[in-house]
Amino acid sequence: MKQIAYYLLGLAALLGPTCAPAAEPVSVMSLLHQSRTAVGNTNLISALDLAARAIRIDPAYAECWKQQGRVLMLLQRPAESLKSFATAQVLIPQDRDIARWSLYALVDLGRYREVVDTIEGLPLDQLGELGENLMVRVLSDLFDAGEGEQAGRVAQRWGQVSPHANSRAATASLMALGRHNLAGAELALQKVSSEQPESSLLVALAYNQLGIALLKDRQTERAIEAFNHALTVRPDGLASLRELGWAYRANGDPEQAVEVWQRGIDQNPQAINWLGWVADAQLDMGQVSEAEHAADRLLEAQPQNEKARVIKLASLLILQQPGAEAFEVATAAGPQGSRVVILGHAVAERYTKDFAKAAERLETYRQGAPADDEAKRMLLDTYGHWAASVSRREAVRPLTRILEIQPGHPGALRDLGWVYWARGERAKGLEYLEQAISGGVANRNQVIRQAYAGLCDLGEADQALDFVARWAPGAPLLPLGRSFFEEGRMAAAEPALQKAWGLGESPSETGFLLAHTRALNGRCGDLAVYLEPLLQPSNQVEMTTVMLDALYETLAICGDGPSTAALLKRVEQQLGARPEATPEVTDRLERSADQRRIMRDFSHALRLYQRVLERDTERLSYLRAADSAEALGRRQGAIDLLSGLSSGSDSEAVQQGARGKLAEYRGELDAAVLAYELSLEQEPEQPEVRKALFLILARQGKLADAREQVMWFVQKYEAGDLSVRTEIAEMWTVLGAPEDALRFWSKLSETYPDSAYFSIEHARALFQLGRPVEAEKILTQLHQQTEDVRSYELLATLQDALGHPDQVLAATEQGLQIEVTRDLLRMRAEAAEQMLMHTTALACAESVLLEDPGHTGMARLAGRALLALGSHEVARDYFVHLAQRNPANLNALSALRDLATQQRDFADAARVAQTITAQRPWDAEARCLYSAAQAGQGRFKAALETLRGHPTSENAPAVAAVLYHDITRGPYPGRNTPEQFGRHVARLKKEGYSFFTPDQLNLASLPGGKAIVLIVSDTDRHSLDQLDKILASEGARATYAGFTTAEKVEWPGRPTQADVKAMQDSGRWFIASSGPMQLRRIAVKDDGTLGNPLTQRQVDSPTTGQESDQALRQRLDLMLADLAAPLAAPRVLLYPRGDYGHIALDTDAQALAQLRAAVADKFNLAFAADDGGYLTALSDPLRLPIKLIPTGSTEDELMRHLAAHHPHHNLQLQYASVLSANGQHEEANTWFRHAQRSGASPGAISYYWGANLLQQGSLPAAKRLLTEALTADPSNPRIQAALQETKEAMDPQLHLLAARAKDDERNIHEQAGGWLRGHVTDTLRPEVLADHNRWRQKGQGSEEGRRAGVGARWYPWSEYWLDGRIWWMDYAGRALEDITGGFVRMRLPTARFGGDLNLEASRDAIDTVQAIRSSTEQWQYAMRSFSRLGNNIELYLNGIYTDRDDANETRSVDGRLLWRARGQPDVGVGLYGRIADSDVNPAAYYAPMELHQYQAYGQLKGRFNRLSYTASIQAGYGREQYDEWRFIWGTQIQLEYALWRRLYLFCDYAYDQSPTYDQLKLTGGLGTRF
Repeated sequence: MKQIAYYLLGLAALLGPTCAPAAEPVSVMSLLHQSRTAVGNTNLISALDLAARAIRIDPAYAECWKQQGRVLMLLQRPAESLKSFATAQVLIPQDRDIARWSLYALVDLGRYREVVDTIEGLPLDQLGELGENLMVRVLSDLFDAGEGEQAGRVAQRWGQVSPHANSRAATASLMALGRHNLAGAELALQKVSSEQPESSLLVALAYNQLGIALLKDRQTERAIEAFNHALTVRPDGLASLRELGWAYRANGDPEQAVEVWQRGIDQNPQAINWLGWVADAQLDMGQVSEAEHAADRLLEAQPQNEKARVIKLASLLILQQPGAEAFEVATAAGPQGSRVVILGHAVAERYTKDFAKAAERLETYRQGAPADDEAKRMLLDTYGHWAASVSRREAVRPLTRILEIQPGHPGALRDLGWVYWARGERAKGLEYLEQAISGGVANRNQVIRQAYAGLCDLGEADQALDFVARWAPGAPLLPLGRSFFEEGRMAAAEPALQKAWGLGESPSETGFLLAHTRALNGRCGDLAVYLEPLLQPSNQVEMTTVMLDALYETLAICGDGPSTAALLKRVEQQLGARPEATPEVTDRLERSADQRRIMRDFSHALRLYQRVLERDTERLSYLRAADSAEALGRRQGAIDLLSGLSSGSDSEAVQQGARGKLAEYRGELDAAVLAYELSLEQEPEQPEVRKALFLILARQGKLADAREQVMWFVQKYEAGDLSVRTEIAEMWTVLGAPEDALRFWSKLSETYPDSAYFSIEHARALFQLGRPVEAEKILTQLHQQTEDVRSYELLATLQDALGHPDQVLAATEQGLQIEVTRDLLRMRAEAAEQMLMHTTALACAESVLLEDPGHTGMARLAGRALLALGSHEVARDYFVHLAQRNPANLNALSALRDLATQQRDFADAARVAQTITAQRPWDAEARCLYSAAQAGQGRFKAALETLRGHPTSENAPAVAAVLYHDITRGPYPGRNTPEQFGRHVARLKKEGYSFFTPDQLNLASLPGGKAIVLIVSDTDRHSLDQLDKILASEGARATYAGFTTAEKVEWPGRPTQADVKAMQDSGRWFIASSGPMQLRRIAVKDDGTLGNPLTQRQVDSPTTGQESDQALRQRLDLMLADLAAPLAAPRVLLYPRGDYGHIALDTDAQALAQLRAAVADKFNLAFAADDGGYLTALSDPLRLPIKLIPTGSTEDELMRHLAAHHPHHNLQLQYASVLSANGQHEEANTWFRHAQRSGASPGAISYYWGANLLQQGSLPAAKRLLTEALTADPSNPRIQAALQETKEAMDPQLHLLAARAKDDERNIHEQAGGWLRGHVTDTLRPEVLADHNRWRQKGQGSEEGRRAGVGARWYPWSEYWLDGRIWWMDYAGRALEDITGGFVRMRLPTARFGGDLNLEASRDAIDTVQAIRSSTEQWQYAMRSFSRLGNNIELYLNGIYTDRDDANETRSVDGRLLWRARGQPDVGVGLYGRIADSDVNPAAYYAPMELHQYQAYGQLKGRFNRLSYTASIQAGYGREQYDEWRFIWGTQIQLEYALWRRLYLFCDYAYDQSPTYDQLKLTGGLGTRF
């Protein structure tokens, strides 16, 4: 009955409500066959239709329902398929195939409890028939769904079925994992046999699930091991490959993650999504181009893949590709466009270490999308990277923010704990660490271990042990103590070992380790007690070679006391050796010493070597002993040791080797070489002697001989001697072969992972090869293990090369907490200056100067920092000291000049500038600054004389000279590259430059047009090959300045003599010398203190003291003769860069004189780095200026420099600025235009021209130019002040005034009122005015009127403006008609005459009572001009036509010719003249008739404190119609007194006299700006 019911139910479902009959095939079997064929052809829809048709024909046939269920499963419709399988199961209850398919459907539906119930309900034989594949699928899905407990039940059931041991082990492991028992799971898998291939799927699943569990528990290394086991069993396991990649990522190894994921992608195209992970990891490694390529591959397959779009956009932004903007626009238009753009920018900003900007962007986005988990993860990662990139103090902010976003974040808690720990807040740090441990932080045991060690280092051993007991209860302490013992951290090893000793943990091993640890810590009292268990005959611990070496080292350290001697005897007896036979003991002591030396533990190494040499004076470890002593700063101890051996050893080899080292100490290198060679003749097997010989040969440039020594070591290594790897790595490093060195440093750091020295050198080799990301990774990992100041020095150097001053600050801060070194302080000072952290820069520079007072670079930096901090007088002391030591110190003199100028002490500025100009007559820029100082003094005539003749010499020859130093192929922003050089040469050729070398130049007749000298210095051979190809393709020439010497020697990585000859023969290169290769410091004090060999001079001996001028000259002559010998004429020297060196220019005056004389004797020309870099006829042939090309400089920047620093262009600019200061504003504008067209410095032009326009009143143009100047130089106080003054001049201005005018006809005009004006835009300044007027005349009474008006000034172009005003006058008290007046005025520049022209038309009332009553007004038309005649003569001409309502016209011409006395703009004398005539001279007002007026004129203006004044006087003779000539005079005084910055009083007094008319006018008032 049940079968019939299911049959009817199925039939009804298929027929549907209409039950309409249809034509069906007769054969059900045919339909099923067709359906299965369609499945094989992946035509699933057709297959489903055919199965349904078969059911409609025969609903009782179970195979029809099974086929329908299978097709539905393939169509991913598990719910429907389950119904079909249920119907089939009713029809055929015993069909086990249906049960398997039903399980698949239940799993897909996530109905795990039913899955488990089904499996547990099946008989074992039927369960076994389901097969391992299905069980693995079920178990995997259950674990993925977090149903671990259910998975454990399934595994338990399957374990009852499978007969194989591996299967039982795997199911036992899975059961343990279901209970979260990781230890049990690992233990179960230990029973898996690799020789039995059975159950590989299940075993692989068990290992994979174990790896996932370990990864969740943040045990990344063990997880990696588990995944690798899974892949060993099933190499094609895609899930294991995926998880292994993530394990590597979690373990900080993105390179391995990429390799694993790429393997998965190659195996299975369905893993194409993994390319997103690959790209992400490559981006983290700094492989931006590779990341972009991976993203492109993913986008080809999935054009809308969000991850790929994010990384693609980020890559384009990082690489600054031209297509970035277009891709961003296209991305924004796609799905989730705005989100992808935000994330892409954030990724790019995080890569470029702009963490603050990335975090701000993501924070803003998350405010609108708080549920976006990917954005949250990226934000947390950003803050994490931010914290890792800054100093510990600055890391608090990003770490705290992580905890705000995700409270309890274990990693942030851990890092915050270490931050507070490092800051000395131990309790707070420990509290955070404990929260991290309890929260399941990654590598939990490592955190516990580090905290324990930190407490031990602080002397808190009891607290450290309590900490371990609380967080790792029951853990044995011997492994902990042993691990620190092996790392050489004895302070941490001893407490754990002492506790383990007390607990009885393996007394033999614990006692042995404890004895050794205490010995190294200087405590030998209980040695016998701790060693007793080890030395018992019944002891079962096997004495390994390492243990024996450590044991002998322990006994040697503790001396030869009775107890120690007895122990030593017992050791030798136990080994079967006779007590008197000591060679084996000595050998072991020597090995221990060598090991200590390798670990850079020189103190213990020296003590052991001393014991060795006491036992056997013929031992060959004497040089190692001396090197250890010297590494500890005990050179005298090394000398004493070697002196004794040089005469007391029984070995000739030892004697000669000791003599060689002593000769090396004395600087007698040839004698040292001879002694070392004699020693090797006696005993060739002396690695230390060979290495010492190699270093001397390399220093001397005898590379062929040096390589012979290297090959001896290489042969030893190839013969199986691994002990020479360190020497080989160091030698290849010295020889400039980082590729060869890297192979050995890599192996050494892998073999000795605890050796900081090997890790540092490994990173250094990577850095030299242009692989900074890998180098930084090694150093970062090293910092997590140990603290070594050298690693921070290298990290700071690396970050400096990458152009990351913020990272330099972080690295130096951490390094200085370990040890204060000069290099860390110097790099920190320089980085702080770049970051404008002047207080930090000053502190670090002063710290360097305390140790090395002769360091001029740090002295200059300290001075600059003090200037930035406003401590001008202290800064001045620094620069004065530098100038006193060397009066020719350009940097110091320039700073003193600039400081004096800034303080407006123009006299001192001119004095210093004159000194510079006298020393550098060729230096156009110095001449310009001298002229500026003279102008500042008001000595304009002298300033113009300084420049005279040069500004117009635009076509006079001037040859540019540029220097490219240390060109390299590496990816560092801190270096010049061949590609950059090629772009520069191509651009120069395009711009019309001709390329010259020194042999083609004659200073007396330099080539005209665009000419340039290219010099390349100290560049490696491979880069020179590229440069030569560039020169050949562009038809250019260049000069190579390198290490030259009369001896046939080479230098690592530099061109050989054969290379140099080939360069010369090509015709493209001229060869010069870049100075001596050995720029090492030398002894400058009797105690051996090292310093600059020129600034402090060499110490000849403790008795003779510092070398004399004669000795210095002899030393320089020998050196320079050697450098010049191989050069062709003209012999050219390039002075080395920097303060230190045997031929440094930055030295004391006496040494500089000797140097100059020596250079002049050996060389024809010498170049020195200089900001200008132009050769002129005035150039000093022994100090030719050359511009050092900044690293990363573009072609446009090069062209701007060449234009801005051309001497004639600068002279034009300075000429313009002097004219401006002299009040010759229009002529100055003309020269500013010349300077601008020629390409002078845009920033300087903008400032000086803007200041000139400010004085002229062309405020909008002044503001625009000064804003441009401030953008170019934001911290310049002069520009800031000028721009502020301009803005204030454009601010609203209110004038309140009172005026009274009186003439000799007793006409009086009184006025009180004011006006308000101010800019509403940069080019429009409106105004309003209002005043009350009163006119009086004796016998005529008075009149009054109120006036109101509006006006405006408009600036259409620079230096042009148009004024206009209109007003209304309302007369009071009489029936007078109100009037309207105003004016229009236009100002036009007249550049040709250095002045301006003003055209004006106005209508106004006549200010007398009679004229007002008669309503007589006047129209006036005027043309007023100002011109310059020469530099000191000013001409003012005015022509005025007046037309009055009473038909009276007046025509007037007047002018003033003014000569500025002694070129001073504040004082002027000259002549004034006026001719005027009117139709009539009525009684109502004055109108001149046939007026002739000629007077002498004088003017004085200036400023005294807050008072500005201008005073003029004129006196002479004049006459009018029918009158005689008579004496007339006049004067005008204008005063302005500043009460406050924006409030001032003003007063004008004017008296003017003509032959028939006098007038006196007085005006005063108050003005303010707001």
